[in-house]
Amino acid sequence: MNFSELKDQITEEIEEISEKVSIYIETEEGIIAIHENTKRRAASLIKVPILMEGYRQIENKEIHPDTLIYIDQNMRVGGCGVISYLSSGHVGSLQNMLELMIIVSDNTATNVLLDKLQIDKINKLARSIGCSETVIERMLMDKEAQAAGLDNYTSAKDMVHLLKTIFEDNDHYTQNSRLHMLEILANQQFKHKLPLYAEEKDGIKFYHKTGELDGVEHDAAIMEAKGRILYAAVLSENLFPNARGQRHISSIGRLLVEYLKK
Repeated sequence: MNFSELKDQITEEIEEISEKVSIYIETEEGIIAIHENTKRRAASLIKVPILMEGYRQIENKEIHPDTLIYIDQNMRVGGCGVISYLSSGHVGSLQNMLELMIIVSDNTATNVLLDKLQIDKINKLARSIGCSETVIERMLMDKEAQAAGLDNYTSAKDMVHLLKTIFEDNDHYTQNSRLHMLEILANQQFKHKLPLYAEEKDGIKFYHKTGELDGVEHDAAIMEAKGRILYAAVLSENLFPNARGQRHISSIGRLLVEYLKK
């Protein structure tokens, strides 16, 4: 599959739902951009800039990754993750919280990090690297704040820019920090969207983060194969049931896999 065919087939895939989908795909042959700057509810994609701010603070020695945190019952929230299901109290390091936040999308770990890292600092980081549509307005699973109109947002283009900042050499992070973040993203456990149709024999490595809420399905990924790099962010909103969004994202993932296999 060549780039022109990839673009045509992706456009055809979302033709009937195009207003509900944002796509930004960057390859060495060109860019596919559909509503790429539209601000959408971020769901768990917002955990990527949180991860990045965590490593910025580790580099600057504002926090230490081995600092232990006791998580009592009052700190636990529902949704994705494992901490809220553990018996009694739980002790973990800040490094553990960063890993759990991405690998199993743990919401309790995320709220611990939002408190420790500070929301204002995470938003400042997003702005400093040019992600104007990415903003955190509330803690996760905060129904009162959500009822008051507060939410967390990002765009497809912002997500690709965040991932590029993790993957490529830049002045924001040392190579060591970037490699640590990539390792965490590579250990992502939710593989039912963009990576769904990838097989081991395809030789494609994914570094990615998913997100979901009621009617919201996202996946943003770095895909690496045989020295070729592809960045992709596919965000869907107001698609019900959620299986519709998952189906379209996994279908786009299949096309990306076929493109990289050429």
